[in-house]
Amino acid sequence: MRGCRCIPTAATNPDQTQKWLNWAGYFCGGMAFIFWPILFGPAGIIIGVVNLRRGEKKHGKQQIGLGALGLVVGFLISLLVNGGLASGCTQMDLAARTSDINANIQRMLNSPGRYREGLAAQNLFVQQGSRMNAAMLRDDMKTACAIMDDLEQRIK
Repeated sequence: MRGCRCIPTAATNPDQTQKWLNWAGYFCGGMAFIFWPILFGPAGIIIGVVNLRRGEKKHGKQQIGLGALGLVVGFLISLLVNGGLASGCTQMDLAARTSDINANIQRMLNSPGRYREGLAAQNLFVQQGSRMNAAMLRDDMKTACAIMDDLEQRIK
């Protein structure tokens, strides 16, 4: 072991650990504005608290503030961009409307004169429902709501 040059790691170099914590806190707080605010906002706040306790008062306070602001602003931006506040159409609204359409289709299927119409409506509902679910997975509530509006017009 004589003459061994050890590479300093975060475990052997506390200054390096502190640098990474500082970068991580600012990164999480900044990411909360644009991507998953419910995850990155609290992460930035927690890292800020850790930095405060480690004696980095300036960085800790800034990271706590950035994480909190990113959490609130990021959440509001995501609601506006995805149409949650702008259109009044939310996932809960879509779920209720889906339930109403299912009830209408069941009434058609149970009605002797409208059975074929009910089958066609059921087929359309399955096709459009998969498109609507794909849009919701992409957090594209405007498209999901437009698909639901179209579906309600076609199935009455």
